[in-house]
Amino acid sequence: MQVAGPWLLGAATGVLVLLALLSAITAIALRERALHVHAAACALAALTANAEPLALTALAPAGLVGVMAMAAMHARGLATQIGAFRPHRRAMSAVAVVLALLAFVDVPAAQRWLLLPAAAILLALDATVLARVWDDGRPWAQLVALGQAALLGAATWMGLSPDWMAHHLLLGAALAAWALCVFVATAWRSRLQGERRWQLATARHEDPITRLASERVLDERAQAARTLMRRFGHPTSVLLLHADELDRIAERLGPRAAEAAALEAGLRLRMALGRADVASRVGDWRFAVLSEGASPQEVAAQLAGRILVAGLKRPLHNVDGVFLHFRVVVAPLPLDDTPTEALLARLGQHLDEAVRRGRDRRIHVLDDPHAPTVPAALPSNGSSAPVDTH
Repeated sequence: MQVAGPWLLGAATGVLVLLALLSAITAIALRERALHVHAAACALAALTANAEPLALTALAPAGLVGVMAMAAMHARGLATQIGAFRPHRRAMSAVAVVLALLAFVDVPAAQRWLLLPAAAILLALDATVLARVWDDGRPWAQLVALGQAALLGAATWMGLSPDWMAHHLLLGAALAAWALCVFVATAWRSRLQGERRWQLATARHEDPITRLASERVLDERAQAARTLMRRFGHPTSVLLLHADELDRIAERLGPRAAEAAALEAGLRLRMALGRADVASRVGDWRFAVLSEGASPQEVAAQLAGRILVAGLKRPLHNVDGVFLHFRVVVAPLPLDDTPTEALLARLGQHLDEAVRRGRDRRIHVLDDPHAPTVPAALPSNGSSAPVDTH
């Protein structure tokens, strides 16, 4: 044991130094402030574990209290994402300052008993934070609890045992275990939060089911298209699509099967779009498309036809023998600042009327989206001129 002692202590020190470097690098990569604090805590823990070889035995208790002060700041960093703790961040910072002051007081006095109140303060702080994230934060919350238990156990043992230096290897092992658990837990938590932020950012630009553009993106593109129309006479058309079969699938097989069919409908719609087209899901079974650079007649003869073919290309995967029959209303984008939501609502009224009357025509062209009449239908001979359906 005497021969293996230096090697074991060196291994624990190496782990602490390595974790200090990894924490600093990962903190920069993930923009995680808590890992910056943990890097400094690991460096101080490495010095504390080697207090006896460095002839700094009297400074070991103060060093361990300093590690606990940084652990308190780390706990504050973990709590920044918890809304209930945001008003109490100053109080949590004050706890870390109190622990740091205890460390400075302990430097000249070398009183091991100061470790006990410091451990009690850190235990209360950890229990308060972990109690709020225990159910939602597993398993990283469990790793934090395990690491903090190792740190608090080492502090309590040093504060109560008069001959703790005879077993300084246990101190190094406990500090290494604490550093490893907290590093893994913090990096894990930061990765999960990064994915969550990415999902929220994506949700603002994409529909989570169909992966089509969000209504916000559609509205922004419509505003940009109006600018081109005013400057250069750039034609732009709006399409509103309804998939007739999705209503029946929802009634027969339930909403889950209908959502799966809506996902496939969105995928087929996306494959039929051109480079200047943007599509968005605007209802349970309805989709809107903004087609720049094409008049309603051109869109009805080309893009709308591709959409119908995409729906009839093959049956739905989750419902045997059922094809997607789209019903399309095409209208020019108004030059006025009509909100996109209001424009789609108006087109939806025309589409509802066509669905209610059970018309066989699938493509309907409107010369004026504000017209109160039922939309005209594209004639069967392929001509792009609209005809009256009354």
